[in-house]
Amino acid sequence: ICGLGVIFAVSMSEPVNCRPGIAIWGFKAKAIFIDHAIPYHCLTSKDMPYIQPSYPLDYPLFLAWLYFCMGEANDYLIKLIPPMLACMVCITMYCLMKAEGVKPWLCAIMTLLFASGQQFYSCSIQLYAENLLLLHVLLGCYFIYLTIEVKAGRDAAWLGGLLLASGAWAKNEGLLYLIIAGILTIWLLWRRKTGERNSSADVAVGGIEDNRATPCMVILGLLLPALLFVAPWRILLASLDILPGDFHLSWDALDESNKLAVTAKMINTTFYQALIGLPGTQAGIWIILPAICILRWRRLWNDRGIQFLLCVALGVMCCYYVSFYFSTRELYWHLLAAYRIILVPTALALLAIGCLVARNKSE
Repeated sequence: ICGLGVIFAVSMSEPVNCRPGIAIWGFKAKAIFIDHAIPYHCLTSKDMPYIQPSYPLDYPLFLAWLYFCMGEANDYLIKLIPPMLACMVCITMYCLMKAEGVKPWLCAIMTLLFASGQQFYSCSIQLYAENLLLLHVLLGCYFIYLTIEVKAGRDAAWLGGLLLASGAWAKNEGLLYLIIAGILTIWLLWRRKTGERNSSADVAVGGIEDNRATPCMVILGLLLPALLFVAPWRILLASLDILPGDFHLSWDALDESNKLAVTAKMINTTFYQALIGLPGTQAGIWIILPAICILRWRRLWNDRGIQFLLCVALGVMCCYYVSFYFSTRELYWHLLAAYRIILVPTALALLAIGCLVARNKSE
């Protein structure tokens, strides 16, 4: 509570000085508020490439809606949104682990470990969209986790798909989570259908057995929200001839001989440089994770729900690092973005740790 109070105080006392908050999300929100419509003239303007026209409009639309509610583009009150999203993330993290049977005091400690990180702090005092993406992905993956664990039926799978697809509407990275989570879910449910199920998956509670999600249902539950949220935006970008942002991949990037050498530096910057930073770090979560997995390896081997959470987190991290080799952007750009892009995978890893600990307590 004290930490969140500090975040609120700092957020309200400092100006919005991050580039996404000013030039991307904030600019689009004000343009929507002024025009009372999507500002297509801004998105297609060649003189304003800094607004990143290919970025989704979920966050700007939300900010613009708040402007309409206030009756003016009040930049001071709008600074309440990042810390409020931070509070929602902490409450969600605590409640999800509590629902899995983790002791309240341990839920509080693990939530504090996540919230004390420098990455989370930076995204909670500026108009970054990471916390919004985090809420979509965390809840979406948790509902799919419930489906895999047979704690919920097809409705949870469809709700998870809806949240993940809306995450792709919040940030372009959300599409990566949707694809990876979808592939893993279909594979794990297919394994269960073919008889490779553990003993805990054979017990259904409250009639869930008759409401189990099948791979076909999950495909439908993931595909329909994706068509609803992602496809129209991609079609619009294509019709307006808008290029996909300033991040591009190319085979020619592999010719740079220094990329293999700087990978270690990227990993160090991403995970361990924050160990000496203030007000904390999430790097400890990635240090604790292998130890917990080793101690609980039998349960992890048989528990497909936790496998799903870990594979989504690690799969996204691997995609980030592999894409670095094919990226045409300079190293400095990747280092600046590294502390933010690991925020969501870190939250998923922490939730997996909580589920493993809860399994240990219940045995």
